[in-house]
Amino acid sequence: MLYPLVWLYSPLFTRARILIVAEGHFVAVKHHFGNGNWHLPGGGKKRGESLLQVAVREAKEELGLSIDPSTVSVLLPLKPYFNLGLIQRAEVFLVKLPKKLPLKPNREIKTAAWLPTNLPKTGLGHITKRALNRLD
Repeated sequence: MLYPLVWLYSPLFTRARILIVAEGHFVAVKHHFGNGNWHLPGGGKKRGESLLQVAVREAKEELGLSIDPSTVSVLLPLKPYFNLGLIQRAEVFLVKLPKKLPLKPNREIKTAAWLPTNLPKTGLGHITKRALNRLD
């Protein structure tokens, strides 16, 4: 019976993503691992961190962007989803910047780009699609 095991590993897969928007564009990343789709920056929760802190930290670590936490709001509340056969939980945050800032991807990121928010939804990760649909 796997059901009890899900509750053991689920906290390890609590994640935050951040939708960073400016001038009709959003920041998307492709990782060196994975399916090659565009995803929102973000990552896993460390002990003692809030999900807001995770989102802000990951924007800094992955892209070199300093985000003021007071300008960030929840776009999609914490919700379970399936990814590669595992149950993960993610909360998506939104920050609107006055202008596009230069992106400085770290080693974890293969590519980072400002993409149009009205981009066709093909080639985007599941959470990225949901976040953009909520933005519309």
